[in-house]
Amino acid sequence: MATSRASQYVVAAVWVAVAVGVAGRPALDAPARAADSGGDPPTATADADGWLRLAASLPDYAPAGLPDFDQRQGRWQADAPDGPRWTHDGPVALAAALWWLDSLFEPGTVPPPEESDSVSLVRAYGPWDDHAPQNVRPLVADLAARARTDGGSNLLAMGTCMSDLAAAAASHAADAASSPPLTVDLVETPSLSELAAATGSGRPAVLLLGFWQHHSVAGWQRIGGHYVALEGVDPALGRVRLSDPFRDVAAAPEGPTAHNDAALVSHDVWRVSPSLRPGPVLWLEGYMDAHGDPTEMLANFQGLNSLACGGVQAPWIYGARLEAQVEAALVVGPDHDAARQTATAAAGAAATATPTPPDGSGTAPAPETPGATAEVTALPSEEPPVSETPEATPGAGATDPATEPADPGSTPSATAEEPTDPPPATHAPAEPTAATPAVTPSPPPTPDPDTTATTSTTATVAPEPTTPPATCQLCGRVTDRRSRAPLAAADVRLLLDDEPVAFARSDELGRFCISDLPPATYSLAVWAAGCARHEQAVELHEGRLDVDVELGCRPTRVLLPSAHRAARAGR
Repeated sequence: MATSRASQYVVAAVWVAVAVGVAGRPALDAPARAADSGGDPPTATADADGWLRLAASLPDYAPAGLPDFDQRQGRWQADAPDGPRWTHDGPVALAAALWWLDSLFEPGTVPPPEESDSVSLVRAYGPWDDHAPQNVRPLVADLAARARTDGGSNLLAMGTCMSDLAAAAASHAADAASSPPLTVDLVETPSLSELAAATGSGRPAVLLLGFWQHHSVAGWQRIGGHYVALEGVDPALGRVRLSDPFRDVAAAPEGPTAHNDAALVSHDVWRVSPSLRPGPVLWLEGYMDAHGDPTEMLANFQGLNSLACGGVQAPWIYGARLEAQVEAALVVGPDHDAARQTATAAAGAAATATPTPPDGSGTAPAPETPGATAEVTALPSEEPPVSETPEATPGAGATDPATEPADPGSTPSATAEEPTDPPPATHAPAEPTAATPAVTPSPPPTPDPDTTATTSTTATVAPEPTTPPATCQLCGRVTDRRSRAPLAAADVRLLLDDEPVAFARSDELGRFCISDLPPATYSLAVWAAGCARHEQAVELHEGRLDVDVELGCRPTRVLLPSAHRAARAGR
């Protein structure tokens, strides 16, 4: 056994050395596949540029490393008052991680379209290979159903909360019963070293980026969130490489469905630094203003993807400092301890297949081997290191895009079984015993004054509940003063001491609403195209205030060509 294990490590080490020399990046697939036989967790060294990255060149099928599927396809949307939102970034990022792990464990070398599937982590949802481009949409639909994406009509329910996404990952891993078994670890406010440890051990991570704003009056407020997948970490220079379901900075594809071919990726590079928000929080420098305007990201992700289900998020305060902060990491990967126990138990069973006891009575049963497990555990986070912050470098280029895959049509939805509570424990009544003479209890001993201070229980007084700060809500409707018609896309802003503190835009019915405002006297400014600007003072106390605004707008005139005017005049 020891000789076999040593030979495995020698072969794996030679394979890694050759792969790093040829590809210039750590080859994690050889040690990871050795884990199927009970190997230790794979470790990787940084490549020539300092990156710890998930392995590429997986023939079936992740030739460019972690896939970079796009969330803007199909019907992965939900309706909001200001228009539809793309909401499936959580299931899309998780699908990329599971796809890469399935390719890592796959022993075959035949890429799609030829069908070759011996690993059940990603299954084929139709008459095609499990890694074919047309398998992406049903895979995402399956994960979205498990994660309860867009679970309600409420704006706060759009997207996916991280707790549901973790449960979906555990449910999918348990149903797949992969070998080695998978674990799902949820790490809140991860440090750079924790992210590097996950990537270096061949465990992809789904990151929840929380969009936070800071204002002198309101302080730090969360206004939305977005899921991405972690492809690589540079722990020395403080950089990360992301597979972003919504944005492609390194290489723009020819349409969102082109990314369904795992060979086409855009791994975007961002520099991370400690945030000024209290607590060990990392933020991505320049992510919110990558093009000088955060409107594109906020227009889609404002109010989406909370850390815990039911969280309340604030409206965007125009002009406030914005940060994309790493709130949590969902790390999915092989359970090397379980794999090692499985291999040890199997070896022991083989060595003692039919042992005969000394007394010759029967045979000893073979030891049981543990089955597939999928756990969700919360790991403690450590203080993030203060890393150097050089300029970010562009990501790797993309390969030639493949032709657009066909729409698989309706996608099956799967729901995870709800765990049932165990039945209450029942205790058998004690057997009756013989009667015994009654014993008069003796009085309790007098406490020793020298030991009273150490043996007595100190009563604690519970702190009085604190009253949460009062918040206000301003809602209303914008109409044309002349026609009484609602005005859509009107800009609504609140100013405090001549500084913008909140922003909203009216919907097609002229309605707007701004929540979570501290009590104060604000200046309300409203304007729309072709209308005069309206300003008034509004005093907000605790609760909701409704304000209807009428704008003076110019009447619309249609200028007809001279020929049409002459025809109408009967000339």
